[in-house]
Amino acid sequence: HVKCPARLDPMQGIMCRKCGLCVISEIKEEAEKLGYRVFSVPGGRFVERIVRQVKPKAAIGVACSKDLNRAMRDLEKSNFIVQGVPLLVDGCVTTQVNLDTLFRKMRLGIDSDEMQAERHEYENKIREQPCEESFEVKL
Repeated sequence: HVKCPARLDPMQGIMCRKCGLCVISEIKEEAEKLGYRVFSVPGGRFVERIVRQVKPKAAIGVACSKDLNRAMRDLEKSNFIVQGVPLLVDGCVTTQVNLDTLFRKMRLGIDSDEMQAERHEYENKIREQPCEESFEVKL
C-alpha cells in the first residue's frame, strides 16, 4: 500500500506493522497459526538470502507469475518442497492475492482429519478445473 508504515530489514524483509492497509497481517496471522514463518520480501535475491539463512523444509511463494516462476525454478534445486500462488493483480504496491487459494495451500501439509479432508477436496477441485495461467514448475 502506498501509505505502508513498514520498514525494510536487510535480513528479514518487510517488517509488517499490522496497520490494516493491506492483507499481509491477515496472511501472517493465519500462516503463523499453522506453524509457518512469514517473510515479505521485495524480490528474488531476498528469497535466496532467506532460504540460505532459514533452511526451510517447504515454502509457499506469492508473487506475480513471472517472478514466481523464476523463483520456483531457482529453488527447484533446493532440497525442499515449493508451492506458489500467483497474484491476481500485480505491481509494486497495489497487489492482490486470492486468500482462499493461499490459505488452502498453507493447510495442505497439516495433518489433522479436517485438514486432510480439505486437502482431498482441494485436490479434486484442482483436477476438475482447467488451469487459466500456464507456467512450468518442476518439484
